[in-house]
Amino acid sequence: GNAFRQLSLPDAVMRLTQGFGRLIRRTSDRGVVMILDSRVVTRRYGPLFLRSLPGPTVYVGDRRAVLERAESFLYSADG
Repeated sequence: GNAFRQLSLPDAVMRLTQGFGRLIRRTSDRGVVMILDSRVVTRRYGPLFLRSLPGPTVYVGDRRAVLERAESFLYSADG
């Protein structure tokens, strides 16, 4: 079999999910997780990572646009 797909990939997805779970614990918690690795949107396995997170909004843009969008989300009253 393929060791990457059978071992490394599931382990990496699990670690991302666990790390996210440590940051956001209550429905009232707010936060932004930025994955600065383009493979999450350019590789076939990328959606596995995104689906492991609860309802992610994926936004791809230049640095300034991404930071402005994150700031807008974090400081808006309704999220």
